[in-house]
Amino acid sequence: MGLAAPAHHGTHPHDHVRQHRRPGEGSGRARGIGAATRITAESDRLVRAGGTVLEKFDGHHVLMADPEGNEFCVGAASA
Repeated sequence: MGLAAPAHHGTHPHDHVRQHRRPGEGSGRARGIGAATRITAESDRLVRAGGTVLEKFDGHHVLMADPEGNEFCVGAASA
């Protein structure tokens, strides 16, 4: 599951809500899969589902948008 927080990128603060996804929370760590690998796998899956990568923050998170332009972040939970 993810967290929701307002996104303030030069727009009115009530224009949209940013969704934060934490892929494979728990399951990937149990198998020894690193955070960067889980983030990449989840962002790739979301691109195949129609999402767009807006910006990558190496090994930390990926800023994406859904087909309607709503922004969200994909990031791994801390160990």
